[in-house]
Amino acid sequence: MASDTSSGIPILRSSREPGHRQTTWPELLNDLVFTAIIAQLAQRLLTDDSDMSFLEFVLLFVPIWWLWNGETTYSTRFDNERDVTHRVLTSIQLIALIILATTIPRSVESEALSTVFAITYSITRFALLVEYGRVWYYLPETRDYIRRIVLGFSVSIILWVASVFVPIPYRYWLWALGLLIELTTPLVAIGAEHHKKFPPDVRHLPERYGLFTLLVLGQSITSIVNAMIDHGLTMRSVSATILCSIIVIGIWWAYFDRVDDEAVRKVEKDGSNLPYRFWLYLHLPLTMALTMVGVGMEMTVRNVDTLDLSRSAQWFITGALSGYFLTQACISLTTLLSGPCHPSFRRGIIVRFGLAVAFALLGFLENIGPLQLLSILVASVLGLILSDTLGPEPPSNFEGGKEKENQP
Repeated sequence: MASDTSSGIPILRSSREPGHRQTTWPELLNDLVFTAIIAQLAQRLLTDDSDMSFLEFVLLFVPIWWLWNGETTYSTRFDNERDVTHRVLTSIQLIALIILATTIPRSVESEALSTVFAITYSITRFALLVEYGRVWYYLPETRDYIRRIVLGFSVSIILWVASVFVPIPYRYWLWALGLLIELTTPLVAIGAEHHKKFPPDVRHLPERYGLFTLLVLGQSITSIVNAMIDHGLTMRSVSATILCSIIVIGIWWAYFDRVDDEAVRKVEKDGSNLPYRFWLYLHLPLTMALTMVGVGMEMTVRNVDTLDLSRSAQWFITGALSGYFLTQACISLTTLLSGPCHPSFRRGIIVRFGLAVAFALLGFLENIGPLQLLSILVASVLGLILSDTLGPEPPSNFEGGKEKENQP
């Protein structure tokens, strides 16, 4: 179902297009802006690691991830690089996002900044609605699909705008309600027939999610570097940095050595959208946990000279890693449910789930030093990599008889 990309209007994209569809430069610029926002969210946690701060982090992270997901979902189905209007609307979104990023440090505490956050969020979502409106106009076959999307998203925007006129803390209840409506709209309004008729690009979408995961992982590297710069080059800080770097490499290896995207491919084949929906939404807690991993490692390196690591720092790194590997096990499960029941998938799920449980239990240990904790984490992550490497070889991902081209 390929479309002519020469005209400057939205088109219906499909993985059936010849050749490999690369991530575009505007998409990479969009990711760059979100990298700055994620950095601000991580800094919030580093400044205040209380339980309330964590809840505020979640309140802010969910809409941020959803903004990125919204533009990505649109682009994978209807993007046209020659569409100048789409590029202008994307630019408006980017400007709003840059302003939004400046509110992150005190967007919950300050009424003025929370107002700016709500307004910029609404502008970004409204620009996306305009894009969907253009799809509705130029592609009549998509109108039922677009109507369902626009209805739910419009109600959410109204709630976000209305929140500007509501005092704190009731304002945040409107945010939560708006997010709930947006997050459930694709689940309730979009059926299997719509996914089968307008499938996501099964090569492009996993690559986009992989790139975003990589950008969030890059934030962990930045956190490690900042921590060592602030602490100074000592034997202990260098040792802690090396151990944290190995953990980051292990996380990268565990995700990208086996990109579990069979759920995305299956939705195109037969419209089976339940595994696909889990695959997509599970990337929210995955990237949230990755952001927290970076914060936990920065806390650990900063306090590497202490004999006992603080409970908050210990829980940040062990709890975040536990959440990350638990989520990755669930993502791998979507592949097991969507594709062949291969031993490599079952083994990967079991090992990741076991690692998640072990890291959660590790958070309860007392009188454990930073280097000792990092050493245990490194040994565990390396054990996972060794298990994946020595385990059964996973089947090659084939697409129409040809080996899959998209390997992030």
